[in-house]
Amino acid sequence: MKNNIAKKEGLSSSRIPEENTSNVYHFLALLNITGGVEPIMDIATALARKHAGKIIAKNFMLLPLKKPSGSGLCFTEDPLKNPWIASKYSSHDLYVQSSLALSYDRKKAVIDTIVEENIDFVIGGFQGYLDIYKNLTKALAHIPTDTMCLRFPPDKKIVDYGRILVPLLDGIHTPLAVDIAEDLATTFEQKLAILYQSRPRIYEEKWGQIMNRLETKGSSMRVERIVLRQNSIISGILKELKGDTWLILPAYRPSWWARLRTGNKQRSLLKEIIRCSYMPIMIISKSQ
Repeated sequence: MKNNIAKKEGLSSSRIPEENTSNVYHFLALLNITGGVEPIMDIATALARKHAGKIIAKNFMLLPLKKPSGSGLCFTEDPLKNPWIASKYSSHDLYVQSSLALSYDRKKAVIDTIVEENIDFVIGGFQGYLDIYKNLTKALAHIPTDTMCLRFPPDKKIVDYGRILVPLLDGIHTPLAVDIAEDLATTFEQKLAILYQSRPRIYEEKWGQIMNRLETKGSSMRVERIVLRQNSIISGILKELKGDTWLILPAYRPSWWARLRTGNKQRSLLKEIIRCSYMPIMIISKSQ
């Protein structure tokens, strides 16, 4: 996890983020999902403590276009509730700055915060099953830094689960997803399950080093190998998402060759897993 924020075409901010030269790792927690603040802050707190970081927690509220920012506004919910919940995570060994941000353009406000605060990692939540895929992938494309999108059942806590599942998928997002899974498995004392398809030569070239590093952890972390001997990675993941397992899923965009070979099967991986599983899901996207 490194600060590799880069300027992307189409971003609303014209400023290029400065490199974070301090030793403090900056996390941005997006608090807009009602009922999802605690899981977001639990994850942000675990990662911030692991990387000696600080947390900027903001509730980005959208202003009606016809009303000035200083006018009286009526919200369907208390806009200060989520920042207040986030503020309770601050302690003597963890800095948490929580606030409410009002804006006419929520996307621009988030991007500007990333730039101004030298954010290294963004953690947000999402809900829904049917139309979330389009909105989620669009959001990930516009955030210019490493990102986690989290969906967690409202009546559950992280400590209710004992196993983290990470599939090894093609693309740049998998190493980051494995690093985060390792951090969280160690922090919450959970088993780390690594799933990969049975392709020995490709596996050894791409993922052998990752597996060897994880398995040298010894007693500090339990690692489980799951070799998938069927063609459908979707079916393999869904089969393992049971009981006390939650999923850390690398954002996945198949290569042109994979799309030519398998058509819509590989292209719909994220959509199908989000739609078919009610277990907790974290989608990890590495900035490019």
